[in-house]
Amino acid sequence: MNQSVMQNAPQDLAHLRPQQNDEIDLGQLIRNLINEWKLIVSITALGAVFSVVIALMQTPIYKIETTLTAPSIAELGKLSEQSLLPISRTAALEKVAEQLVSTTTQSKAFEQSPLKSAILENSEIPASQAFNLIRSDIKLERIDREFYTVQEDQVPELKEITLSIETAKPIEATDFIQSLSESALNLALETVKGDISVRKEERIDNINQKLAALSEAATIERTAQIQRIEEANQEKIEAIEQQLSLLITKATEVRQRQIIQLEEALTTARALNITNPVTWDDLREQQSTAQVFNDLSSKEKSEPLYFRGTKYLSAEITMLKNRKDDSLFVAEVPSLKLELEKLRNDTNLKALKERTNDEIYVAQYSELQDQLANLKVLDTDFTDSQLARIVQPAEVPANPIKPNKKLIAIAGTVLAGFLSLFLALIRIAIRPAQNAN
Repeated sequence: MNQSVMQNAPQDLAHLRPQQNDEIDLGQLIRNLINEWKLIVSITALGAVFSVVIALMQTPIYKIETTLTAPSIAELGKLSEQSLLPISRTAALEKVAEQLVSTTTQSKAFEQSPLKSAILENSEIPASQAFNLIRSDIKLERIDREFYTVQEDQVPELKEITLSIETAKPIEATDFIQSLSESALNLALETVKGDISVRKEERIDNINQKLAALSEAATIERTAQIQRIEEANQEKIEAIEQQLSLLITKATEVRQRQIIQLEEALTTARALNITNPVTWDDLREQQSTAQVFNDLSSKEKSEPLYFRGTKYLSAEITMLKNRKDDSLFVAEVPSLKLELEKLRNDTNLKALKERTNDEIYVAQYSELQDQLANLKVLDTDFTDSQLARIVQPAEVPANPIKPNKKLIAIAGTVLAGFLSLFLALIRIAIRPAQNAN
């Protein structure tokens, strides 16, 4: 019997198992939720009030911005005319952009702006930290308009930039952005002016160095030319002096030979008692001693020296012996001495030695002097030039960009509503269990 009871036990407990039902009665659920309207409305209303309070407590953040554009050729003014440091419209705007992001420029503008005192007024942070906070909020962006058409592989030129800052102090920040923009414009112009002045001084120093080098080279060339001319002239002088010496020596030898010949002729004339000049015909009428000579004259012969007679021969011998300068009787000597005198008093050499300004003979020197003169009178006053133009100055915005208070209130209300529904559902779910107990 016990065995049969145990076999029937599972069948007896089957009616105690809960019946599973996966179907939800939506109508009943809605009726239950309606019954919880007080909870839902109260939580939603509380959430809405809380969201509105939170939204109202949020600090409004304003965006202050200014737009700068590249200058026109007219605005560049003299900067576009000078060649020391050529600068394009895009390069000019880039110079301004460099100053806008410069820590030094931003720091100076911040120190002079009321934004600093406004931030530090109710804050215990140091000034350096306040500046770092402001600096992190500054944004510089380029503007690429749709009508700036370029090829696909090219980057459009920088033509416009926007400087902006997001802050809770719009009035002070507007003054800061405007001051920063103007300071960047001025500092960029001063930087360009300084670069041009430095380039001008460098160019002047370079030209002066070239002029000095050309002058030194010209002096060295003139000295070398003088040395070459002196060496060439000295070589010619030595050759002429040697030639003169040979000619005079030869003339002296000729004179000595003439004296010997004349002395021999004088001896013969004395032996023949020829005192005065005679001819062959004169000797035929004389004594037999001369007849021999007359016979010998059967053929035409030149008259010998002793025919001149002792008087003539003695006088000529005395004259030849008393001659002091044989060069006077050499035909080539006068021309050689004249050439020698020209070489010793070379006018070109004298002019080279007396020259005091070698630069005038250097073709490039005058051109460099003109460049130097033009550089010295070059006007580097670019006060009227502009490297950028502020097309949209910074203004205090009418509305903040954040927070969106309406969105915060609506989102908070919606979340409170969902929370109330969730709590209502939980309450509905646990209520049958409490009733069963």
